Amino acid sequence: MRFPRGETTFESAVAASATLITAAVEAGVRRIVHVSITHADPDSPYGYFRGKGLVEEHLRESGISYAVVRPAILSLDTWR
Repeated sequence: MRFPRGETTFESAVAASATLITAAVEAGVRRIVHVSITHADPDSPYGYFRGKGLVEEHLRESGISYAVVRPAILSLDTWR
């Protein structure tokens, strides 16, 4: 999630992701591909970056094979 909305917060999104990772492990999923961001950091003061970093921690700790994709966004305004 990019922005909190109503009762959905970065913390609840991280908890939901952790639940999905655990369910995937229990179901025998062999690999997870997580779409993240550059500079994901569980210690970031910014909720979005912190949340992505925490999800990556859950992946590492789960023991499941995983890949993290970090797409970069380039604004078209850069090319003007």
